[in-house]
Amino acid sequence: MTSAARVRLLTFDFLPLNCAACFGGNPPESIGVLDRLAMKSVVFENHYLQRPAVAEPRDVFGDTHVLDNAQRLVLTASSPAGDEFLSEADRRRLADAALAWLHVQMPDTDESSGFGVREYIGRAVSEAESLCRQHDILILTACCGLTAPDLGRFETLLPEAAIRVPLLLMTGTRDARRVQTITGSFDLAPTLADALTLSPPDAGNSSVSPVSLLRILNSPREFAGRCLVIETAESLAIRNAEFLFVQHRTDLVESKSRGGSDRPVALYAKPEDVWNVHDVSVEYPEAVREFQSLLLSCR
Repeated sequence: MTSAARVRLLTFDFLPLNCAACFGGNPPESIGVLDRLAMKSVVFENHYLQRPAVAEPRDVFGDTHVLDNAQRLVLTASSPAGDEFLSEADRRRLADAALAWLHVQMPDTDESSGFGVREYIGRAVSEAESLCRQHDILILTACCGLTAPDLGRFETLLPEAAIRVPLLLMTGTRDARRVQTITGSFDLAPTLADALTLSPPDAGNSSVSPVSLLRILNSPREFAGRCLVIETAESLAIRNAEFLFVQHRTDLVESKSRGGSDRPVALYAKPEDVWNVHDVSVEYPEAVREFQSLLLSCR
């Protein structure tokens, strides 16, 4: 970007599966605030956590140096629920910052606390919007995925709900639209650096390198072939426009020592296989070998 913008980053521990119709949910009226925000934002429909279930929210971003100077405020489920969701002092501190980060620790999601979930989502979004001026950038996402819904007799090596999360980007200089390009949580660090006119990390030409979301918006076709590496405690995965490939970490180590692997892996055709339950690795053996080779090269 040619001039610095102020950035407002709103993150949640998690967002319920039904949090917004724009993400395929059927939200209660008070959660519809996300749909209203989506109507004036860029919605990245294929956004994935590349390091799911991290202990510290900043670790979601991969390269965290850009967050060192952020004005950060964490709202917890025990925060005051009165008219002043943010104190006036906190509001001034965030409003004056070039990078203001509001992180919301969500209450429990059982039925007895459902009102608290809806209340926190709606009020947090309203507070974040109130911190924005005309040309500021607002980014909204979640730092953790969810426990997979009951899939009945089906099984999966990596639940989609555990790794795919909402991502909205609102700025007064771009029209609202939906973006299908694959994006990942590690893309957020170069996005913040780009928006603040810092020096974003050199992504090089690798198809798995983090990229500023602003670059993707400017040249979506350039990044149509990119891949995301996703790391969980049990497995490594790669998501591209056509597939999600998953392999257990132990299998990958053994594959490296043997120069190949015939052990079971999973390959899910995207976007048709919504919940990652139909393994097509037998039908696409060449794709499996290419993904295995790419994972080994990334270690």
